[in-house]
Amino acid sequence: MTYRILDPNFFTINTVNLAQKLLAAALYNRGGCAYVYLIYGMYYCFNITSSLKGDPQAVLIRAVEPLDHHTIPVSSQRDPKKKYHYYTNGPGKLCRALKIDISLNHTDLTTSNLIYLEDQPEISQAKIIATKRVNIDYAGDDKDRL
Repeated sequence: MTYRILDPNFFTINTVNLAQKLLAAALYNRGGCAYVYLIYGMYYCFNITSSLKGDPQAVLIRAVEPLDHHTIPVSSQRDPKKKYHYYTNGPGKLCRALKIDISLNHTDLTTSNLIYLEDQPEISQAKIIATKRVNIDYAGDDKDRL
């Protein structure tokens, strides 16, 4: 699940002031680079830049469906009653499960072997699940814009 930041002036984007611009410099990379940031001081979010250098657009990777659970380094505290996708069904949970943190920021995902991205055949709409976004009351009328 993804969304794309279309408006670089949207108030939730991490480019509001100079300090945040320095932290969000990876967002200005050319398409195909990692942009990782921390929210609420405890959860990382993983994005892939999606435009030209200098144009701050990215796709937030909101969840993944593990196709081979042996490749997902889920913690030893895993609850055996929960399916593997439970550990990757939100941006923060995804980063925790895949051990993505700020050290991946600025990584060129087209050449790096730190994270592997693969083209897959098109997925039918029937297999795509849309759920309500949570914990974004601060967004007011824009909370359902995606």
